[in-house]
Amino acid sequence: MSAEGANSPADILLTVDTSRLARAKDAGILQPIESAVLENNIPSYLQDEDNQWFGFSQRARIIFYDKADVANPPRTYLELADPAYKGLVCIRSSTNTYNQTLLASIVTHHSAEKAKEWATGMVANMARAPQGGDTDQLRGIISGECEISVANSYYFARSIRKEVKGLSADRDMIGWIFPSQNAEGAHMNRSGGGVAAHAQTATML
Repeated sequence: MSAEGANSPADILLTVDTSRLARAKDAGILQPIESAVLENNIPSYLQDEDNQWFGFSQRARIIFYDKADVANPPRTYLELADPAYKGLVCIRSSTNTYNQTLLASIVTHHSAEKAKEWATGMVANMARAPQGGDTDQLRGIISGECEISVANSYYFARSIRKEVKGLSADRDMIGWIFPSQNAEGAHMNRSGGGVAAHAQTATML
């Protein structure tokens, strides 16, 4: 959309994660929208302050674990970096936007230094090099490659709704924790969208 400029055929941008929505705004590919329908039906905390994007859904990024092998799973995000879990954790690459915003939340709630310590501890606790998507982190528990993983909650829920190879048949062995309930609470990723900068809004609102 940025490269196409006024020639872009896109009217709407839909994407996942606040960071991508913010980048789209900063790149100048969205425009502010005045819509009573959106403003009245979407909570203010899911709206950009300049009305350039609106959040449509949220998903919790939580901790999953092998119920048979992990008697005391981590209860907070910071505990994931505890040496007690050395060699047990599966997580996606640091290039993944979900993990980047999780790290940003740790900076916000705890400090940049604490976030650096956490990231270092997470690397030390990895059961394998980061690979795959969120479903692959859950499959890692099933296969025994790891005993703890971090993933968005709906990837597990999807394995209940429909058959997911390598996950659905054995998902009962997986437990889950909504972390940090006595502090900042579970980290929430959001999906949302905005109207393209060159779209003809009069035809859509």
